[in-house]
Amino acid sequence: MYWTTGINGTRIQEALNKWQVDLMPNELYKFMNMENEDLKIILNSFNINIPKKLFTLGELKDIKTNIQIFI
Repeated sequence: MYWTTGINGTRIQEALNKWQVDLMPNELYKFMNMENEDLKIILNSFNINIPKKLFTLGELKDIKTNIQIFI
């Protein structure tokens, strides 16, 4: 996929640096800053869909394992 959105490297770096996972009660995790528009563009361009829900540690590991940026 070619990058045609016009987001420069600084904006990409800032969006990815803000993307965090927070530990919630009961050993559950939540992706933070998902409302960031640049992050949405980045994730969409790589067909990465992160549902709005709480995740177990195992689910986080599955997400990381299943993200295929370069095939």
